[in-house]
Amino acid sequence: GTSPEKEKEVEKTLLELLKNLPEFVTPESVSRAKCYLRGGFELDHETRSKKSWYAGFWEVMEKGYSYDFSFIDRIEEISVERLREVAERVSSKPFHEVVVKDG
Repeated sequence: GTSPEKEKEVEKTLLELLKNLPEFVTPESVSRAKCYLRGGFELDHETRSKKSWYAGFWEVMEKGYSYDFSFIDRIEEISVERLREVAERVSSKPFHEVVVKDG
């Protein structure tokens, strides 16, 4: 969210970020993101209730509860090159923009 007077500036900045998305996919940024994801995932699994939540989540997603044990390993397998390919595709495709304003 932002204030109405900053709306155009924020929109311009977000469009610029989207256009330049592939430039942000570097070995360093990917490594940092994977570490952040792993840390958050491990912290989120400290209680039995959250472990149960994830087991149910993976079941609902039709992955099976045991997917939770391999999820981070699968993230680690994703290459910088593959992420850059996806970033290039996402940044070049048309998209829909939705702006929600107060009455």
